[in-house]
Amino acid sequence: MNFTPGENNIAFTSIAFNAYFEGMKVEEGTTLTATKLPRPMNDYEIQEELKPTPVTLGDVYAALHELTHDTWALFYVNDKDKCLRAVYVFWSGGGWFVGAFALGGSRWRGGYQVFSRLQDKTVNGNIQEKTLEQ
Repeated sequence: MNFTPGENNIAFTSIAFNAYFEGMKVEEGTTLTATKLPRPMNDYEIQEELKPTPVTLGDVYAALHELTHDTWALFYVNDKDKCLRAVYVFWSGGGWFVGAFALGGSRWRGGYQVFSRLQDKTVNGNIQEKTLEQ
């Protein structure tokens, strides 16, 4: 499992993604849950309001095989220095574009799916969507 452009439906990885995650082992992922952003939000608002749990690169990789091509997805992943980063993916030009930012530098548009690890229940191998509590 890897994030090499031209392999595994990966079309492009950003310079920042490569710098943050280069050399990290990509292990098998687990089932994730998704929350749709209700409005444009920055990383700090997402962390405060939605409280997504960090996921692994393996979780991101596994999700790419289940997401539809119209999904814009956001994951929070610890990099090789154990610093939390925002990893975003979207389908473009016949493959997944995978990028990363330091937290706080981006405002994500409403509708992005924010992924977390399931905490309270086991679900049989599918990404599950939950709705925001209003």
